[in-house]
Amino acid sequence: MLSRIISRATRAFRNRDVVGVDGLGNVYYREMEKSMNGETVEKRRVDMQGREYSPDLIPPEWSQWLSRTRHDPPLAEEIAA
Repeated sequence: MLSRIISRATRAFRNRDVVGVDGLGNVYYREMEKSMNGETVEKRRVDMQGREYSPDLIPPEWSQWLSRTRHDPPLAEEIAA
């Protein structure tokens, strides 16, 4: 539990960009980090807004983006359709 609190606190200070929000209130982020060999890599994350992580609560379009089977985040028009 303490590790979860520390993890959330450190994430609050990271350089991350919000790329979208789904109908359930989940917020999706893109973070640029340095890898062990010094390369800049993109990390994709979701904040479940007070809920424990559950893949069942992530819409398919966002799940594809998080798993990198989709390059760009879904557009609002796609989600509404």
